[in-house]
Amino acid sequence: NRDQVVLISKSAHHNVDRRRGTPFDISADIHDSLARLRTDYIDLHLLHRDDPAVPVGPIVEALNEHLAAGRIRTLGGSNWRSERIQEANAYAQAHDLTPFVSSSPHYSLAEEFDVPWEDGVSITGPKNQESRTWYLQTQMPVLAWSSLSGGFFSGRIDRENHADLMEPNVRAFCHEPNFLRLDRVVELAAQKSISVPQLALA
Repeated sequence: NRDQVVLISKSAHHNVDRRRGTPFDISADIHDSLARLRTDYIDLHLLHRDDPAVPVGPIVEALNEHLAAGRIRTLGGSNWRSERIQEANAYAQAHDLTPFVSSSPHYSLAEEFDVPWEDGVSITGPKNQESRTWYLQTQMPVLAWSSLSGGFFSGRIDRENHADLMEPNVRAFCHEPNFLRLDRVVELAAQKSISVPQLALA
């Protein structure tokens, strides 16, 4: 039933030893994913992190080599800033290569007041309006991570028990402006007879 399943994998996540946004690391991670998932191809492959110190050209070329070999079918970035995606796609266009076709930043109703994860990229809140405008203009599909803000909009969290969340999410999201948003979500969800997560996602 492989043709009925959409597989998404990631590569190039940095570790404690070094930053791993290189063609070598991307290739190693793709081969590892194929072996672990016991498949011949990945439907969508995302670069989990970016390293702006690495030029986009060799990265785009390396991904296109895997596309040509049939190991991946489409490609994109996770936690890549919109300007770097734009740069990568401009390089792809100039060299007759396949561009990024999707992006996975943090996007939710809650504004980040601190970064929950190192090198994470968010398009939420007033400071990221320019990025959201870019997504609207380019119509780049967004596969949002933490779209319920790490459980903040799960329907189980309030001002009294917010410490039940993982520490990075408490630090990032548990601030009064977000609690005011949560109050409004709870109110509207009750009016519409839907759940808190349903309304927050909408």
